[in-house]
Amino acid sequence: MGSEMCIRDRPYINAMASINDESRIPLRLLIDTGATGTLSLIPETSNRLTLPKRYYPTYSQGLTGRTENRVAFTRSLALGGLELAQVITQFSTSENESEVGENGVVGNELLSRFNQVYDYNHSVLYLKPNKHFKKTISADRSGLRIQPHRLGAIIKHISTGSPAEEILTEGDVITQFEQVTVTYNTIDALSDALTSEMPTVNLCWLPQQAKPSAEKC
Repeated sequence: MGSEMCIRDRPYINAMASINDESRIPLRLLIDTGATGTLSLIPETSNRLTLPKRYYPTYSQGLTGRTENRVAFTRSLALGGLELAQVITQFSTSENESEVGENGVVGNELLSRFNQVYDYNHSVLYLKPNKHFKKTISADRSGLRIQPHRLGAIIKHISTGSPAEEILTEGDVITQFEQVTVTYNTIDALSDALTSEMPTVNLCWLPQQAKPSAEKC
């Protein structure tokens, strides 16, 4: 599949998306192979890009500061003649400046599902589905942002309205998940558990500034 690709020396791709209903919305998406996510959209760039009705609140930290986001599913995303269903999408709720009139960014977690050929001389991107095309993409529905800590994983941020907000507080340290001790070697497995389709993840943690003996489960 080939698609027009460049504007002002920035790679982008034209796409069609269905979000809250069956209607299709034309999108211009910047291609960012360094972005770890799938799809990010900026609702303020189009009056047809409405915020999702069902979502998980979260945020991202960039050079310009913190950006509040809503994570939800886009019903379908069509790239040329190829279509993906139930694409995890991050909707920005903060003011964002569109660089070349783009409606969002397509990241490497989605791009990695294709073999890609970038023909800059003719401004064409060729995509071919690879073995990862049908691989399930899971979303982090915990609302937690964690970082390694000498005692486990410290909670740096909890999204407003997330399930974790009712139990945990920022500064708590997660010490175990599903009876697995959290270490530098297992923190990635903890992140995987938080993005899995498990209905619940059992945790043990140390409240902020508490002694190790005050661990809760």
